[in-house]
Amino acid sequence: MRKENVKFVWFRNYEQVTSAFNNVLRTGEELQEHVHQIKEIKSVSIAAQLKDFERSITAFLKPTLFMNEGKPIRLILTKAELILREARLLYQRGALEKAEEKLESLSAIVKDAEDMILLALDRYFDPAQVARWRKLVKDTIFESRNKNIVVVIVSKIDRKLSLYKGRKLLSSYEIGLGHNGLDDKLYAADQATPEGRYRIIDKLPSSNYYKALLIDYPNEEDKRKFDQAKSKGAIPPGVNIGGLIEIHGGGKHSITYGCISLDNKDMDTLFRLVELRSPSSGRSMT
Repeated sequence: MRKENVKFVWFRNYEQVTSAFNNVLRTGEELQEHVHQIKEIKSVSIAAQLKDFERSITAFLKPTLFMNEGKPIRLILTKAELILREARLLYQRGALEKAEEKLESLSAIVKDAEDMILLALDRYFDPAQVARWRKLVKDTIFESRNKNIVVVIVSKIDRKLSLYKGRKLLSSYEIGLGHNGLDDKLYAADQATPEGRYRIIDKLPSSNYYKALLIDYPNEEDKRKFDQAKSKGAIPPGVNIGGLIEIHGGGKHSITYGCISLDNKDMDTLFRLVELRSPSSGRSMT
């Protein structure tokens, strides 16, 4: 352009300049289209990730609601929800790279929550353990049918206590469990709720938690497990096996030291229907 401008006006020729300028424009348009495509691909990818993380967090929150052990996991997922919200706002404002950075940090947090949930629920995916729980229930129902008595079935994973007579379900109630309720009780003060077949050995019309039914924990199987765990060093020194496990009132949302709690009105029904030495099967999954 400078070369042409210094020429006498009649001798100036801008064809080469125009051609070069048009080439620059075309290159610019191609680059702009390329950038737009990249941004579009990135935008679609981020939108998909936002939906995936939202689904994952919602799915992971559900099991923690029935796990007393779920509080630390819920804290992690709350942090994840805040980061997800920030990432969504950045995405809506078009700050795609910053949104991607948020999602990268979110990925590790959600993975930690997932690992913690799987660790807490690991026993519930063990075929041998599930088979054991099913046999406990089957044997208890069989005894109910043979003796024509009411029996108690507790499902920790469902947080349900059910009354059966024979094969007939009489009623079901929501329950509270120990702080570490999804674990099988092993020793005193572990705050786990025991699993096995137990007998109701005492009916207490008045207790610290409304009414209560005392079960015969620890039984012979519990003592055997305790001795085995102790010999392997899995139990702290000086700790005993514990006892005084009850089904009591006080509320279905209670967090106990290992007992099973119901709403008082449900406890009234249970107290009236069951008899001493009535079988009770603590299980974790049907």
